[in-house]
Amino acid sequence: MATPGASTIDSPSPSPSGFPLPSRRSHTPPVIFVHGFKGSYLLEKNRCSFLNSQVQWLTTLQGLNLTPPPRINLPLTWNGLVQDRDGLVPGPVLTWLLFGFYNVYSTFVSHMEARVKKGLNSKFCCYTWEWRRDPIVAAQGLVAKIKQEAEESGPVQIICHSMGGMVTSLAINMIVNESSGFKFDELKRLIHSVAFVAVPFGAGTAFLEDMTPGTLIHAPVCDAKAMFSFATPLCMFPVLKDEEDGWWGEVDNWVDNKCGLFSAQDTVTLEQKEHLSKVLECAKRVRRNVKSGVTAAVEACLPIAFMVGDKMPTHDGIDYHKCNGSIPAHWQEVPEVPGDGRVALCKALPAYLDHNKLSIFYSDRLHHHILDDVSTVDAILAKLS
Repeated sequence: MATPGASTIDSPSPSPSGFPLPSRRSHTPPVIFVHGFKGSYLLEKNRCSFLNSQVQWLTTLQGLNLTPPPRINLPLTWNGLVQDRDGLVPGPVLTWLLFGFYNVYSTFVSHMEARVKKGLNSKFCCYTWEWRRDPIVAAQGLVAKIKQEAEESGPVQIICHSMGGMVTSLAINMIVNESSGFKFDELKRLIHSVAFVAVPFGAGTAFLEDMTPGTLIHAPVCDAKAMFSFATPLCMFPVLKDEEDGWWGEVDNWVDNKCGLFSAQDTVTLEQKEHLSKVLECAKRVRRNVKSGVTAAVEACLPIAFMVGDKMPTHDGIDYHKCNGSIPAHWQEVPEVPGDGRVALCKALPAYLDHNKLSIFYSDRLHHHILDDVSTVDAILAKLS
């Protein structure tokens, strides 16, 4: 079984020993994959076995709604800036579900493992993170993982999907801020290149659908109460005052407009409002630092590429003035735009960068399966190497 937090495959040839010089750039760099929101299993902390009895997210029976869903809600209580824990830890990345009928990351992971065996990459490993909690905490763990892999195998190539791209941007910002010399030296010493895949860089309101009735096969597991308890989802909303529709950054606006959890209840508790206030502050920190991280990567001339979907009709928002606790009834009123079915094309590229100077790769796949487009993944890695 894979160790929670990482799964690894090495190439037949030995890894170079010692820490590489900053100028060393390998054409077969080690790869770290950073998954998206809900992209890894959740296991009981003291029983990290990959048996269904220990898996709290996501088993086959849960996916089929054939068993009472576990409570994966986080506590609404905080210790300063840190949300209290509930005893669950991230397990391996999700690959196949529903007896192999539903592919999550299996095709991509198998392809990357094949690249290692062919000698195209020296190593492949997955960084799994606690996708319910503050992404800044996840980024701290990613920085440690990057340093570990760079020490062993040289500067790392990062492939990050969806919310994993925001975690990666935060990690880049941390590395730059920690640098004691020229601010980009440490970044170039540790990171070979980055592929951002279907990352929601642009803030929007489309994710509100998930936060009210829940979506997909696992709605009873990730219902409105569970989603409300997580710190991650609000990081995708325009919570900063300088963003369009920045009023989402205020607690009273969520309550007064009956958005998310509040669409189904008449009474709002003080605990709920205090929790939401903490989550919104977390989201504001994340959004500010994601921008700083991506900008730093560009300024450092770090090789980066963006893989985006542009063929699937995608909701770019929600008419929240009409929701009144019944989002599905009004969802179709919002015009659809090109995207990957989840992230609109206009939100998948940072608005603060010159798109004419970016390496952009397009895919016709849906958001959850965009990494199945392995030919485009190969083209990106060839470009970055």
